[in-house]
Amino acid sequence: MREIKISDEGNGGIGVAYLLGALKGTLADFKGNISANSVGERDIIKIKIGKEYGDFLRYEIEDKISEVIAIKYKYDYFKNYIRAEGLNGDETEILFSALIAADVDEDKAYVSNKLKRLSEYAIDGVYNFRLGALKRKWSDIVGYIPAYFEKERLTDFVSYLTGEKSGKAVTIEGGVVFDRHYNVLNRTALTCDKAQGRIVREAILSGCGDVRITGEIVESDEIALKRFFPGRVYTAK
Repeated sequence: MREIKISDEGNGGIGVAYLLGALKGTLADFKGNISANSVGERDIIKIKIGKEYGDFLRYEIEDKISEVIAIKYKYDYFKNYIRAEGLNGDETEILFSALIAADVDEDKAYVSNKLKRLSEYAIDGVYNFRLGALKRKWSDIVGYIPAYFEKERLTDFVSYLTGEKSGKAVTIEGGVVFDRHYNVLNRTALTCDKAQGRIVREAILSGCGDVRITGEIVESDEIALKRFFPGRVYTAK
């Protein structure tokens, strides 16, 4: 058996909880074992799996860790440094989601490259000591955001960013957002815990440009989706 260790600190357990949920299914398929515990403020995951599956699992682990950094750590960074006066709380969360999604795939690829060949994964250590160029990019983005952000500008800004992703779709069904392979998306778990507007933020965080709605959906969510994905929301009720 091969043991793989992942740890993180000062994150309220959010990143580790996300990894547990994301990796459990894969480990079950390959008869692996995953467990988590805390030592002080440090959250630790230990994974045991057959050596023959180790390389494949490392790819999955690195993909999900890169997601934690490219979404959770980026969210925290923007929340600390972007004020965006003029927007209410829900609209500010939409702005953060759009900024994260704009280049989430590129950020993930950069992080994944920095994770290769590590004997174990200390997520906060990777962030603090190996991602200088990424943090400088995030700092540049903060510098572009005006101190006062008009609501109309938010609509134009987010709809432009989602329009750049046109052709990539998610499906919303029963209050759940699915990708094109019908995997459940839960990236909002790495940002804020507000229930209101979660579906809209999830769609934006997915990096999609088109939204398909099957069945009933809360009216306010449908209105918001049509606001931020103009002409690209398709319903089948």
